Amino acid sequence: MWTSVIYFLIVTIGLGFLTDLIIKDWKADFLEKLVMRLGIGIAIFTFLGVILNLLHIPLDWKIYLIIAITIFSAAAYFRKKEVLSFPKFSFSKITKQQIYSILLLIMFAVTAYMYIHGSFVYPWLEDGDPYGYSLASKYIAEEKTFSTPFQYSHYAEPYTQGYQILMGVLHQTNDSIYWTMKFFNALIISLSLLFFYYFAKRFTENEDIAIVSTFALFAIPCWVGHFVFSLNFNMALFPVLLYCLVAMRNNNKWKYILALVFASVLINHVNTAVTILMLLGIYYINYIFVHEDLNIKLILSLFGGFILSLLYYIPIYIQHSDLFFNPVAQSGGLNFIFKLIHKIIFNPLILGISIVIIASLVVLLAINKFWFKHIKRGLQIKNIKQILFLIVLGTVALILILPSKKLINLKGSGTRAYTLADFFVAQKGNMTNNPIGVGIILMSLFTIGIIFILLSYKKLFEKENFWISTTLIWVIFSLIIILGVYHSVMYLPFRMWTFFAIPASLIIGFAVVGLAKLIKKQHLTAIFIIAVVILVIPTSFAQKYWHNTAVWPEHQIFIPESQKFYVELRDGDIIPKDSHVYPLCHQPSTLYGYDMHPMTWANEELSENSETAYFRTALNKSIEDNYQFLKRNEMEYVVLGASCVAKHKFDVNLTNQRLQEISASDNFELVYNTQSEFLFSVK
Repeated sequence: MWTSVIYFLIVTIGLGFLTDLIIKDWKADFLEKLVMRLGIGIAIFTFLGVILNLLHIPLDWKIYLIIAITIFSAAAYFRKKEVLSFPKFSFSKITKQQIYSILLLIMFAVTAYMYIHGSFVYPWLEDGDPYGYSLASKYIAEEKTFSTPFQYSHYAEPYTQGYQILMGVLHQTNDSIYWTMKFFNALIISLSLLFFYYFAKRFTENEDIAIVSTFALFAIPCWVGHFVFSLNFNMALFPVLLYCLVAMRNNNKWKYILALVFASVLINHVNTAVTILMLLGIYYINYIFVHEDLNIKLILSLFGGFILSLLYYIPIYIQHSDLFFNPVAQSGGLNFIFKLIHKIIFNPLILGISIVIIASLVVLLAINKFWFKHIKRGLQIKNIKQILFLIVLGTVALILILPSKKLINLKGSGTRAYTLADFFVAQKGNMTNNPIGVGIILMSLFTIGIIFILLSYKKLFEKENFWISTTLIWVIFSLIIILGVYHSVMYLPFRMWTFFAIPASLIIGFAVVGLAKLIKKQHLTAIFIIAVVILVIPTSFAQKYWHNTAVWPEHQIFIPESQKFYVELRDGDIIPKDSHVYPLCHQPSTLYGYDMHPMTWANEELSENSETAYFRTALNKSIEDNYQFLKRNEMEYVVLGASCVAKHKFDVNLTNQRLQEISASDNFELVYNTQSEFLFSVK
């Protein structure tokens, strides 16, 4: 397994050296460059998969390795001085930056242990989504493409494929899709802490605020859990995207890297990509407001990323257009988006209005020299920015409060009415798919930070405070979404908690550093910082650690005896890994979580996304029909047992009858069983 880890680091960092090729004067220390190369390399990895697939080049680990080595070699040749320079460390003279780097690595190590250890505390994949991701990743690992003639699983194309591309290629370097999904998912979300620190350092231009903010993110319960899901993958890349965004202020060439990372985010997970786009919109509008500059280079960079993402979306639309208009089929949010686009394109009035609006915006941007100077002059009127901000805030409040019906009503699977207790009191028991909560100390510091900002309201929109005003607006936006149950706009409130963690951590960092400055004596400042750390651990981090190292339930196989059976199939010497085992009543993707291989993508009869999938009605058919199906599809084994009744509610008498028939048939032979599950070979 260590081979896979080494491969992951070599390839992602190697791809990340593209940054060095593009950015000649990247001003950063050795560790920052190494970490951000890794993060940018992960983003490039997924987008590169789309390019290779489009060119009909196999998604093969060797091809990725060659490309990564080529990029590194080019960077070493053209940027020899920058690439081949190593840090100098002296124990006799340790700088504050080095101390912060050590603290950062300690937080990363603890986080990585928490997530990785917690992922393997139990020997199954939690909930249901990880099984589907495992199946889609296995397909890429074996077929070396994500293109498919039909959607054999909800998580197969046209569902976004960035996450599956990474996991599929990594799985080619080991023999367990179960281990690949758990380990690399946990590792990548752990790396998000490092990515966040370097973003915060550049955004705030204050390494003290950056390190405290990173500690807040390290401890805050609502930052990502180790749930195997592409949402968490995109959240890990979000700080990388923000880093590139902020770096553009000093070097315009970062726009190329930003476009690549943004394209990756767009093809990894739809809902998070939409929310990230909203937060980027807030950043951009506030940039115009504060800096009195249209910042067209940012628009062009993000538009470039969008155009690059179409290299994925246009082919899947052509291949699977029927699915996007099927009321039953689901494609991870793409159904809604493509239906909306379809309505615009085929409605002459809406299309005409859309064309006029877009054309007007393009023209306005093109001739901004003639009109923006008047906007700029208006923004320079004393206190006008504060007044406009309050007007906008009041307008938003009216929109949220006045309508009697929901203007947007997307609740999601984990949403409820959140209260102050959810913010101030962190709980050990939390949501698997999206943890919530902050904790009393962190939330109190957050409140103090907001008070500090309000006390300096007149200076809020000055250029040097751009990061503060942007963070404040991100906080307001996040809280509006989280509290969506109470007003007219509800857009997946439970998923907004993770986004809230980022601006909340920045505000907490601002508050702690601000309070420390009020303490004049150095030793008292040190005592204050230590006290904050000591108090945050039991009120926030302890709950986060407990949740992420607890045993998360198995939602596919309920009976403990049955769970033991499947774990023994994967870990024991009963049958080889990747054996063709078919479940007569389970969703086939369940078997991939136990390193078995029911060849789910071979045809629609074997798939789990088809209404005619065989497992749905297998027990209602004759044993001879079962046998012919298994032989026709080259299945080596069949599994059946009490889980059919416990999970899928099959009739217990029908299940027992089929077990007796199989046991008595000459076409099958019992290989292994527990009291609840039976494995037969197919002769």
